[in-house]
This record gives sequence, structure tokens and C-alpha cells, in this order.
Amino acid sequence: MHMKKVTQKVFTLHSWFGLLAGAFMILIGITGSLLVFSDELDEWIYKEFAVVVPSGEPKSFDALIGELRAQYPDAKVLRLTKSHSPDRAYTAILQIGKERLYTYQNQYTGEVTGKIEVHSRLTNWLLRLHFTLLARPFGDAIVAIVGALFIGLSLTGLWIQRKSLVSVYTKAIRWKAGAKVASHDLHLLTGSASVAFCIVMAVSGFYMMLYTLDIEWWQKQLAARKTADEKRVEAKPSAFTLSADSLLNVSKNLIAEFEPKSLILPQNDKAPIRVLGYAKSSNPFYSEFSSYVNFKQDGSVIKVHDIRQASLSEKADMILKQLHFGQFGGIWIKIIYALGGFTPAILSITGFVLWWKRRRRKEVQKQVVHKINRPVAMPLPKVVVMRANKSN
Repeated sequence: MHMKKVTQKVFTLHSWFGLLAGAFMILIGITGSLLVFSDELDEWIYKEFAVVVPSGEPKSFDALIGELRAQYPDAKVLRLTKSHSPDRAYTAILQIGKERLYTYQNQYTGEVTGKIEVHSRLTNWLLRLHFTLLARPFGDAIVAIVGALFIGLSLTGLWIQRKSLVSVYTKAIRWKAGAKVASHDLHLLTGSASVAFCIVMAVSGFYMMLYTLDIEWWQKQLAARKTADEKRVEAKPSAFTLSADSLLNVSKNLIAEFEPKSLILPQNDKAPIRVLGYAKSSNPFYSEFSSYVNFKQDGSVIKVHDIRQASLSEKADMILKQLHFGQFGGIWIKIIYALGGFTPAILSITGFVLWWKRRRRKEVQKQVVHKINRPVAMPLPKVVVMRANKSN
């Protein structure tokens, strides 16, 4: 097949992918940009809760859990997590009746500085919107499909622009030449500048949604079509009687250079106790929760997971997730990711404008051709008309 025909077919695919995924890509891209700064957003919104004044050494996990139980006797402690800096409060998740609360706790005094309903947190809402469209499980499936379409868009776009990936930077955007020309220039420039970023986001995002292909996951989701409150009533966390600090120390002994960050307590009689943390490494793609130790509720060890000794597939899983969230390289990586998150919106909008303009042009052309081809009644010559009148 001639290369020009191949490109035309690829262009058609590119257009269809964009029409199908465009609106969702705008939403997913913008929420992704905001989620890059999820920690900063939480601290800004809940500053009065999140900021503490360092005073000596933080209390132990046992002492902090004891303080939570003393202040909220009816609460079940589900999780306790260290902060990333001394002047930021620790966080805990409590369940009180039907409510699940995200709680800020001063690690130096044990005082709860503030609490909010888990699903009321802006970043939690954004995360659910980003991955589930607030419509689990069907929203998850839609996001997975959009991820696959995004991969197709990125690859077909790369093929279409393969000859102008560099030269496009030498041309200015013709803002005053009309919507079509300006959209064309902006689409080419944005696509060329962001193609690598888009491929990484598309592939890592689709990879993270592969669970939607699991039949068992669908069966569990469809079998649990109840309200969130009903689910929480059913969740009956077991009474935690072990020493949290002992579990943290055991974890340190099991994983070399391990810094425990979070303790997750069981939500039912069969669930494990989990200690998550960071094992010192030069790899920037290992997150602060990338290594962990799982315990039975009697304190015996179930599993030790040191990311440094993990299989290649487990390391790839961690790296892909870190690449997607942009939490591996400091503030400048976050800024790049936040800006990059707006590129799907720019490409979707400019792409739609180009498609609409082409569609309108074709309609006008069809109307012109129809008028040209339409038979026209020709007037009879005067002589014929006069003879006809005489015969009458």
C-alpha cells in the first residue's frame, strides 16, 4: 500500500480515537494534574489541621493509638501514618459507626487537631473521579478503554507527525489566521512536545486499569452493589491488642535499612496487619510505601516484601505507578507533570475544532456539488413559444 494511503488510514483512526476519548481525556488529564500536588492541596486546604509545632521526639505508635482510643472510645483505628516532615501532623483513619474519618494527629502531644469524612477530602474525590469517574465498576471500565484509546492516539499521532517532530518548533502559531489554522498549529506543537509524556501516561495508566479485565473483580463488584454506608456497617475491624511498636521493630529487623511509614490494622478477622515503609535505595522510583511486612493477627509473619529484592515484574509494576503519578523527582518533576496533564485537554479541544471545521467544509462542498449537478429547466426559444401560441 502506498505510504500516503497508510497515513490517511492512520489519520482516520486518530480522528476516531480522539472523538471517542476526547471528553474523558480532558477530565482525566485535569484531575491528574491536580493529583500531582495532592499532598500540597491537602496541606493548603486543611492547614489548620496539618501544621504542627515540633516539640521533642514524636510519641510512639502505641502511645498515639492509645491517645486516639482515649479521645474516641467508640472508634476503630484502621491506619496510622507518619508525616513527611516534622512540622506536619501524622494522619490516622478511624471508623466510628457508619463514618470513616481521615484524622490529623499531633505526633508530639497525641492531640487530634482535626478530622474530616474520608470521601469529603478533595484529593480523595479527585482520585476516585480520575480512576472510576465516581461510577465503580463501570467507570473503571470506561477509564480502561480511554487508556487504550489514548495509547492509540499517541502512536497514531506520532506516525502522522513523524516528519515534523522537530521542524514544528521553528514555526510560530498563527493566532490571527482563524480558528482552524491556529488550532492546527497549536495541535501540532503540543502533540510534538508532549508525545513522549503522553505515551508514558497512556501506557502506565492503562496498565494500572488492567484489573478491570479480571472476571473475579467484576463478580465481587457486582455482588457488592450496596451503599457505602452499608458496606461500612459490615466492616467490623478486629480489636487490636498487639504492640504496634513491636511490629515496627520486627519489620526493621526483617528488612535492612527499613523505615516504617504506616501501620494498617485489620478490618475483619481474616485480614492481615501491614507495616508499610521505605527501604533505603538509590532508585528514585521506589515509593515511601514500596516495601512492607504482613503479619497475622497473632503477630506471626506472613510475608516480607523488600522492593530491592523483588522480581523484575514487581519492580516494573512499582516503576510504572511512580511514572504515572510523578512522585519521584521533587517539585520540578511535579510541575512538569502538572503542565503535561493539560496537554490531553489542549489536544482534544484543538483536535475537535479541526474535525468540526473539516466536517463543515465537506458539507459545504457537497451542497455546491449538488447545486452544480441539479438539472435546470431551460426556457423555450421565443420562436417555439410564438408557434405554440398561433396553433392555439
